[in-house]
Amino acid sequence: MNALHPPALILGAVMACSGLHAQVPAKCLEIESILVDACISATDCPASTEGMNEMVRFITGPAPIALSDLQFEFYSSTFQGLVQNAATAALTSQLNASIQGCGWLLEPPGGIIPAGKEVIFITSTNMCVQANSFTALSDTLYIIFQAPGNSQGHFKNNDLVGQAITTVPGPPMNRWLRMSVAGTGCGDTATYDAGQLTNIYGTYGGTSAENDGAAVEFSWPGVPVPTYVNHGCMAAIEPTIASVVSGGGAVACGAAASLAGSVGGAYASVHWHGGSGQFSAPDSLATSYVPGAADTGSVQLFFCAITACGDSICTAADITVQAPSVALAASALQGCAPWCIMVTASATSTAAYAWSFGDGATSQDSIAEHCFTASGNYAVSVTADFGGGCTTTALLPDSVRVHPLPNAAFDWSPTAPSPADPQVQFHDLSTGAASWAWHFSDSAATTSTDPSPAFNNPGNGCWPVLLVVANSFGCVDSSSAQVCIQGADSLVVPNIFTPNNDGNNDVFAITGGDLASLDVRIYNRWGQLEAWLEHPRQVWDGHSPAGEVCSPGTYFYVLRAASKSGGSIDRSGTITLVH
Repeated sequence: MNALHPPALILGAVMACSGLHAQVPAKCLEIESILVDACISATDCPASTEGMNEMVRFITGPAPIALSDLQFEFYSSTFQGLVQNAATAALTSQLNASIQGCGWLLEPPGGIIPAGKEVIFITSTNMCVQANSFTALSDTLYIIFQAPGNSQGHFKNNDLVGQAITTVPGPPMNRWLRMSVAGTGCGDTATYDAGQLTNIYGTYGGTSAENDGAAVEFSWPGVPVPTYVNHGCMAAIEPTIASVVSGGGAVACGAAASLAGSVGGAYASVHWHGGSGQFSAPDSLATSYVPGAADTGSVQLFFCAITACGDSICTAADITVQAPSVALAASALQGCAPWCIMVTASATSTAAYAWSFGDGATSQDSIAEHCFTASGNYAVSVTADFGGGCTTTALLPDSVRVHPLPNAAFDWSPTAPSPADPQVQFHDLSTGAASWAWHFSDSAATTSTDPSPAFNNPGNGCWPVLLVVANSFGCVDSSSAQVCIQGADSLVVPNIFTPNNDGNNDVFAITGGDLASLDVRIYNRWGQLEAWLEHPRQVWDGHSPAGEVCSPGTYFYVLRAASKSGGSIDRSGTITLVH
């Protein structure tokens, strides 16, 4: 029991004296704990023994107690009386110098312990300060010392010390401590079973070092009930330990998690914090927590005990917020302006949706269509609101990329070519173009990919010209015009027109020929009549007889006309309609 050994691990958490009993005992005193298996260090304290380092913590009752009246009776050891002198004052000063918390040790002033105070009794003035830590003391304790003369152990250790560790306690060995106040007939007796003393693992047996710190705590008032603990090599003070005793785990989105904490040792207050939600009672042992909008998946909450020093001893409680999910689907996410997409949101339960398309536009439909008119990259997201403060937001995995359009434009010179010199030089004025496709209306349907080609008009008349440009994204634009040979009076039948309402070449019109009558019938590729021009000034705007917009493509015409001079004209050919 008295073998010398190095000190075991000193607890780094904040320690506090009992403080569990705010009330003052009704009788003269109550025994609260006994440090049975005390620590010693052969290196730091070669002259000290275990019997010189044992401790008792007690609390005084409603009346002060003089040291000269305080009596101890041990089961198998002799009480030497109490001492308070220069040696005990120096030892108390040395102990106070080691305290890092806000606690303090006081010798009873004038040898009188005040009423209702916590007291530590040490079994000698030759204690090993280095082996029994008061470092984290966070309260004020009175300290008293037994006079020199008894280095033997005052309390019985477990006989399983030095044997293999086991979960079975040692044989029963009841021991007791009796404290009394002389002349009052008042005292307290604490009885413990040495076979129940535990090692630092909460089991029995093991090395001497593994059993250092074995102690017994006693309840009061009433018959003392022993509790066997081992806080390692520290003084007979209780550590403040915060624990979450219930709560945590899975929490449905919108529901509340019920939580309960407990604190062992002294504390001034408690506090719950963490997460983005709300605690119903953040400064109570029991509370409930409603997850916030930012709480998804695993969320860590904390329960803290705040000591009188203002230190926080915290423990974590993990909850998992099980939010419903929402899946997204979308049509093609990139194209040329204006570009339209269709998006669909599918949630695992009933929800209200709020789409954000990244350009200021929104929608509340589960299936939404939106057209982007300006080029750029757009992040599209939807927030699903399931009620009860439960929401989740999903983002399309890729941005919507809307490419800009080129702008097709051209002019030519000379602006009014003559029959004697029908060649025209075209000049490209387009912006953003990477490729060019020119379409001329001669009988050969001449084309060119040069940016600025030259072209010989086939003869008298007005000849439509179409320019289609594309940029690097494949986005296209077109522009068309008619180049007329001055003085021409021959019949001109366009072979291309662009009914896109841009003011250029929007209609199919027969010009020249000085016609007295005209009959033109236009058919689609299936031979269905799409238009019928019955007089010289009539035009085709690209609509069917039913008023429907005709599809782009090639159409066929049959023309019969009579000139004012009496001549007749029969002609047929193709027309290309381009939007």
